[in-house]
Amino acid sequence: MEHLQPPVPATTSPPATVHSRRICTLLVCDLADSTALVERLGDQRASDLIARHDQLARGLTTRHHGREIDKTDGFLLMFERPSHAVAWALDYHAALARLSESAGEDVRARVGIHMGDVVTWENPPEAVAHGAKPVEVEGLTKPIAARLAQLALPGQTLLSESAASLAQRAEDEIDTQGGGLRWLQHGRYRLKGLPEAVDVFEVGISGTAPLRAPGSARAGAPVGRVRRRFVAALVATVLLGALVGVWFWRNGPMAPAIPEKSVAVLPFSNDSGDPGQQFFSDGLSENLINALSQFAGLKVISRNSAFQFRNSKDTAAQIGKALGVVHLLEGSVQRDGGAVRITATLVNAPDGSILWSQRYDRPYKDLFALQDEITSAAATALQVELLTAPGAVLQSERPPSGNLAAYAAYQHGVAYDAVGTEQGFRQAIDAYNEAISLDPKYAAAYAQLSSTTVNLAVQFQGGAPAAQAFSHARTAVESALALDPNLSLAHQAHANLLQLVDMNWRGAEAEAQRALLLSPNDAKAQFGLAYISPALGQVERAATLARQALLVDPRHSRWYEWLSYYLAAAGHLDEARAAIQTAISLRPDGVANYEQLAVIEILRGDAAGALAAAQKEPPGIWHGIAMTLALQVGPDRTGADAALDDLIKQYAGDAAYQVAEVHALRKDPDAMFQWLDRAWSNRDGGVFLALSDPLILRYQHDPRFAAFCRKVGLPTTTDAVAMK
Repeated sequence: MEHLQPPVPATTSPPATVHSRRICTLLVCDLADSTALVERLGDQRASDLIARHDQLARGLTTRHHGREIDKTDGFLLMFERPSHAVAWALDYHAALARLSESAGEDVRARVGIHMGDVVTWENPPEAVAHGAKPVEVEGLTKPIAARLAQLALPGQTLLSESAASLAQRAEDEIDTQGGGLRWLQHGRYRLKGLPEAVDVFEVGISGTAPLRAPGSARAGAPVGRVRRRFVAALVATVLLGALVGVWFWRNGPMAPAIPEKSVAVLPFSNDSGDPGQQFFSDGLSENLINALSQFAGLKVISRNSAFQFRNSKDTAAQIGKALGVVHLLEGSVQRDGGAVRITATLVNAPDGSILWSQRYDRPYKDLFALQDEITSAAATALQVELLTAPGAVLQSERPPSGNLAAYAAYQHGVAYDAVGTEQGFRQAIDAYNEAISLDPKYAAAYAQLSSTTVNLAVQFQGGAPAAQAFSHARTAVESALALDPNLSLAHQAHANLLQLVDMNWRGAEAEAQRALLLSPNDAKAQFGLAYISPALGQVERAATLARQALLVDPRHSRWYEWLSYYLAAAGHLDEARAAIQTAISLRPDGVANYEQLAVIEILRGDAAGALAAAQKEPPGIWHGIAMTLALQVGPDRTGADAALDDLIKQYAGDAAYQVAEVHALRKDPDAMFQWLDRAWSNRDGGVFLALSDPLILRYQHDPRFAAFCRKVGLPTTTDAVAMK
C-alpha cells in the first residue's frame, strides 16, 4: 500500500523560524532573598544550595509534565494545564521546606502562575550553540506571571483568574499529600508595567502557605472594586476571562456587532439560606431566558453561557462584552415556606446604569404568574414585542396542570442534565420521571426524558441496556409529541433519536427543521439542524446555523468544535483553525478538541503541527485516534503502522469510522471501504459524517462510495451538491 511521504526540502538552507501561537500556562518561581542568602553563606555554600534547589525544581518539572523555558535565580516553566502548574507549586514549596530543614537555612520562594496566549518558537541548533535558549516564549502572559511572582510573599503561590478558575475545576487531580487545599481571592491589583488591573488568587496548603493578602509594593498595589450584587466571587467555568475568553470573537473573521436589543439573564442568586433551593432560583432564571427568547428582534443569551457568570466579580461592561449583549437581567430569589420574594434588575452593561428594578413579594402558588409579570416588565423596558415569525408558536416548559411540585422536579432534572456525566444523566432521568408521575400530561418532561435517555445510552451504555433505553426513549418522545405537537423541545428530542439511534437522516432533518420553525430563536434548535446537516452534505448550512447558535451561546466549547469541523469540511481551514482554538481556550481539557486541530493541520499539510496537536489530546480513545492520524502523514512509518495496529486492538468496536479515515490517509481505499462497512454494522455514529469528511471524500469518485451512501441512506455526492 502507498503511504504519504513528507515533502523533500527544496534547498539545504536553514529552515525559517516557525512561530506558533497557543494557549498555555506559564509559571515563574523566584527564590526569596537570594542575595542575602549568598551574603550569609558565601559563594561556595550558596552555590551548592542553589544547585540542590535547581535539581529538585527540574525533577518536579519532569514529574508534572512541564517544560523549562528560562532560568535565573528561579525558573520560567511552561505547562499545558493550570492544574499541572499548581501541583508543581505545591510540591515545590514542600520540597523547599525539606531542603531548608536539611540545610539549616530558610529557603523559600515566590511563585506566580498565569494562563493565556503566547507565541513560541524553537531556535535553530546553531543559535542554541551560541547561547540562545532552545525555546522562546513571548506574550503578555509572561510578564503577568512574573509580576504575580514578585507580588507574592515568600512561600506563596499567586494565580491569575484564568489559571485559578481552571485549576480549581481540576482540584481532584491535584495531590495535596494529605493537606487541606485552600483557594483565596485577594482582589484586583495594579501590577507594574501592565495596562490593566489583574484579579489575584492564592492556592496553598493550610498550615504551610501564607494564605493572606500579598504585600510586595515593588510589583503592584490593590485597587478598589465596583460593588454590585453580580460582582462577587470566583468564576468556576469562565475559562480565560478578559484576556482570551473572547479571543475568537475579537480576532476571528466572524466577530459580530452587538445588537442594541440584546440581554443576558444571569443566574439569580439564592438568598433563601438553603443551598437545596438553588435549583429554584436557577429554574426562575432559565424560565426568564426561555420566555424572553420568544420576543421579536431580541437576542437572548442561552443558559449555558449566561450561567458561567454565576457569582462573577466582573463588571457589567466585562460581562456584556464577553456575552455580546447590551443589557443584563440579574436578581435574587428568597423562598420562605409558602412565600417568595424576587428582586429583578435590568442593567445597561456598558456603563452599569440601572434601567429598571423591582421587588416582588408573592405567595409561592403564584410563581408562574410572577414569572410572566417579570418577563413582561423586562420586555417593556427593552421595547420588544412577542415573536410573530411565520410558523412560530409560543413555547412553555411548564406543566399544563400548573403543578409546582412537578415543575420543581423538572427543574431538578434540567440541573442534573447540565452536569453531563453518567450520574448526572441518571439523576435527571429520575427527576423527569418524578415530574411525569406528578403530572402525566407534562410534555416537556417527556421530551427531556427521551433526549437524556438517548444521551445516556449512546455515551455510557451498550448492548441490551442501550437497546432497552432506546425503547423507553421512543415511548417518551411519542408521548411528548402526542401531548403537544407544537413543542419544539419534543421535535428536537425526536430528531435526536432519529439521528443517533435510527440513523434516519432525512427524518431527523425534517424534525430538526420543524423544531426550528416552532422556536426560531432557540440556539439548541439551530444547532440541532446544524448537527444533522453534514449527513446531507450541507456543511455550509451547518456552519451558518452553528454561527447563529453561538451568537446566543458564545461560550459553548463543544459547538465551536463542531463549527471547526463544518468549516474544515467546507475548505475554510484558517477559520476552522480559529474556531477550534476558541474551543480549546474555553475548555483546554475538552475531549477531541486537539484531535480536530490535528486533522486541520493534516489538511493544511503541516505534519509536524498535526503531531504536536495530537500529543496534547487528553488520554483515552481520542488521543489514540489523533496520534494514529497524525503519524500517517509523518516520516515515522514504523510508528504509523504500530499506532494503527494499537488503535484497532484497543478501539476497533468504537472507532471503526476513524480507522476508515486512517486508511484514507494511507491511500488504501480497499481497507477504507471495509472499515466503513464495519462502522455501519456497528452503528457507529461517525457514519453520518462520510458525505462531508475531507479525508473520506478523497475517494468520493470511487463507485464504492456512492454504493455505501445508498446503503446507509445518505445522498450521493451529486445529490448533496444539488441540495446546497
